[in-house]
Amino acid sequence: MSNLEFMHFVRRPRYIEDQDGIQLFEDKKVDEGRKNIFSENLKKLIPLVLTLLLGSLYFAETLEAAIFNHIVYFWIFGVISCWTFTEYFFHRFMLHTELNLDPNAPADGKKNARIFSTHVHHHVFTNQKHRIVLNMGLYV
Repeated sequence: MSNLEFMHFVRRPRYIEDQDGIQLFEDKKVDEGRKNIFSENLKKLIPLVLTLLLGSLYFAETLEAAIFNHIVYFWIFGVISCWTFTEYFFHRFMLHTELNLDPNAPADGKKNARIFSTHVHHHVFTNQKHRIVLNMGLYV
């Protein structure tokens, strides 16, 4: 498959009846380790949210100030601003490296396979329930 064909392939979503029907890695253990359930990420994020909420309460003089701090610093600054920017930056520049491929250059099969298995598969096979969520366990 040429780079141009690969770029066309990854830009068109496909539907597979089986919601967990693709295997991206030869080794089944590696493949299973790369799958993720959304609730697993929540188990990692909820303690962070609770810690920040308790920090808001601890450092505020009144309950109203704690609520204000939590809304402003956590939700507005943290979630909306920082998370959105970070998500966009990593998603666009780190995970979508297929956009940097030269369509006229000779294809490198291993590089294209790495690009596909790292992230792009989640745009191609959108109904794969264990592959559309980032596995935070690999990064945290």
